Amino acid sequence: MRAMVASLTRTEQVVGTVISTWLVCTFWTYLLLAEIVRRGFTEDQAWLVLGVLVVATIAAAVVLHRRFRRLARHELIDYVNVGVQRYVVGMFMIHYGIPKLLGRFFDYELQALDSAMAEASEFQLAWYFYGKKPWQELFVGIMEFIPGCLLFYRKTYYAAAVVLVPVVGQVFVLNAFFKIGGITLPLALVILIADLFIVYSEKSRIVDWIRSLDFSPPASLLDDKGVRRWGRVMRGAAMAYAVYTVGSNVWRSHTLSDSPHSQLVGVYSLESARKNGDSFDPTTDRRVYRDLYIERQQRWDRVRRFSGELAAVLLRVDRSHTFELTVKDHAGDGRANLDSSSALRGEWALSGNTLTLKSTQSSDTFELHYVRRNPMPKRWLW
Repeated sequence: MRAMVASLTRTEQVVGTVISTWLVCTFWTYLLLAEIVRRGFTEDQAWLVLGVLVVATIAAAVVLHRRFRRLARHELIDYVNVGVQRYVVGMFMIHYGIPKLLGRFFDYELQALDSAMAEASEFQLAWYFYGKKPWQELFVGIMEFIPGCLLFYRKTYYAAAVVLVPVVGQVFVLNAFFKIGGITLPLALVILIADLFIVYSEKSRIVDWIRSLDFSPPASLLDDKGVRRWGRVMRGAAMAYAVYTVGSNVWRSHTLSDSPHSQLVGVYSLESARKNGDSFDPTTDRRVYRDLYIERQQRWDRVRRFSGELAAVLLRVDRSHTFELTVKDHAGDGRANLDSSSALRGEWALSGNTLTLKSTQSSDTFELHYVRRNPMPKRWLW
């Protein structure tokens, strides 16, 4: 590894030493608890050896850092910190990349496959998503294994660290929000921090490189009034579109949150029904729906018939408490074919978790009482 152009500040070097020490101690923890116990040693013996190695690592880091600082070898502190981080991160990337290349990492659980989606854990859902397509698992393995190898070489380590930023960032997000558990969350965190520090260690070169960039057109074009006018028009149009996009999305979010449809979002199951004024059991009546799935995004609204069949619907509700519900041929975007014979029209009323629909369909009248139940849609930060 070549010498640095300029040393990091004293505080930055202390942070680098802490990260290096944390990373090495995490490596000891992972190695010992996974390997030594597997080779027949007891957990107490593994923890004892781990404690000795952690204390020795911390002591060595403190002694070396203070010694290099006293000798004014500031560039050596950077050299050691970045070197330790890139080699250890590289080993972890290879360790985790190889099983993905062989298709042996994202093995989803058979028990989860035999469960309803709502009953599966975050971990099971994540592993199913990443393991469902072999090509996706292979791509993830390539993006970990190859940069991991390139971290070992002086001429390629920095490019590898840059490539790994979104990769290890995604690993941290997966561990943090899908409750992967165990040592993997702190491991993912320290790998992310170490990789970011490697990138940050060359901040002076990066700043100088950015300042050196000049994508100005040739002087002959700058002197052309037509070219300048065209550039201003394009820039103005792009900025206007950006402003429109931001404004329309903010406005749409505001209006949707206050719309009648947003009040009804949820899952409803039929509790009782009346047809033409008389109570009846709609078990075999395909025109009466057992469950209503009213989504935040209306394009995903669905109904479930008593046969268990799901159908996409177009649902219109307004503030005057009238509604129209019509089955269509598919959910999502795109032009849909509507079945006019399935149209259910009338008045709706929501009291607590009870949704009442007084409606007509073809020549029949219905009074349907639905009860809202879990699950409910996710909520954002605000």
